[in-house]
Amino acid sequence: MSRSFHSVGRPSRQSGLSLIELMISIVLGLLIAGAAVSMFLSFSRTYTASESLSRIQENARISFELMSRDMREAGSIPCSRYLPVVNVLNGADGSWWNTWGSGLVGYDNGTFPGSLAGTDAVQVISGASSTAFVSNHAPVSATTRWYVAANGRGSNSLFRVALRGSTVGAAEEVVEGVSDMQLTFLLPGSSNYVVASSIPSARWRDVIAMRMDLGLSGIDRVGTDNSVITRRVVHTVTLRSRNA
Repeated sequence: MSRSFHSVGRPSRQSGLSLIELMISIVLGLLIAGAAVSMFLSFSRTYTASESLSRIQENARISFELMSRDMREAGSIPCSRYLPVVNVLNGADGSWWNTWGSGLVGYDNGTFPGSLAGTDAVQVISGASSTAFVSNHAPVSATTRWYVAANGRGSNSLFRVALRGSTVGAAEEVVEGVSDMQLTFLLPGSSNYVVASSIPSARWRDVIAMRMDLGLSGIDRVGTDNSVITRRVVHTVTLRSRNA
């Protein structure tokens, strides 16, 4: 009598991940995702900081370029400034030509009307380009004023006001982010720049150069302490009519 035996195989395991393996995978995924987000935020902050710094540098270049154009022409007229001016007109006191003597006048520590407290300002006078008949002509001087003031958006800007004759133009916002402007001036025979308050009114005609020290700040808060980037930039310009 023969007996047959049938072996019963062990049931196969279901392939997949255990709970521990799944938890480890989730943790590793979270770590990788966190590192990626951290790198993205770091790169984004670096990019924003670089962009803010570039904007500050650009604002400095624009400020110095536009201001220098006016400063170089301070006190200049088509004729030589050394030619004597004789007034043979009645009631000509206070005429445009009387202001050529100074050409440039500085103001200290917010003394200029409308300027920000503690900042300096400057007024430049030069000849205005115009065409007229000699028989009926009232020559005008072009007066330009530069100063720092609040822009109404929570920050400060560099402003420019142009006057032609008796007509006062509206204040023009030139560059945003200029928080401070300190001006010093150089007199002949000296190597030291001095502030405006130390220059007698009769000696403004002798000023040969001006040094501009601007304080600029960015708009975005990208600093480590959530502050804006600030920089100070210095530029010197000479007056052409005083060095001829």
